[in-house]
Amino acid sequence: MLYAGLMISPDGDPYVVEFNCRFGDPEVQAVLPVADFPLLAVLPVADFPLLDHMWSIAAHENWTPEHSRVEASRAAVTTRAAVTTVLAAAGYPEAPQKGATISIPDELPADTVLFHAGTRIVEGTTTVSGGRVLCATGTGPTVTAAAEASRSLAEIIQFEGQFFRRDIGWREVARAGVA
Repeated sequence: MLYAGLMISPDGDPYVVEFNCRFGDPEVQAVLPVADFPLLAVLPVADFPLLDHMWSIAAHENWTPEHSRVEASRAAVTTRAAVTTVLAAAGYPEAPQKGATISIPDELPADTVLFHAGTRIVEGTTTVSGGRVLCATGTGPTVTAAAEASRSLAEIIQFEGQFFRRDIGWREVARAGVA
């Protein structure tokens, strides 16, 4: 797997910030929910070409450069958008405060997935154990809808000192003309 972290200049030129040969987080949390991948059994069950490709790569099965390029490009196509909002602990990134109790509703909003990052279970209670505590991913037919779903999930999670950015995805929303 090769993941490219990109930034786009005001002129529209792409610049590579980083390459990962693994899925990093929170980046992967905005990729897999729209990549036809059976994530935690919360996404629609269908044909999962990305999973097939990952298995074939790991098992060294049926691999040729021509086969890989054609099939990988098919697996990467999606018609949905995803936006991930990081919920951070007070003091993040320099000195995140740990130990706060986290309140997570039993039912999450539709089209959302909640990823744990800096959490820990202490005597049956979910608590803060790191700087990036949770990642709230929303999906939808547009970036605007995905951003709204992500924020709606982030807003119903509660812990002392939490903060998150409410502007994630704003550039793409503005490009779509709905800002």
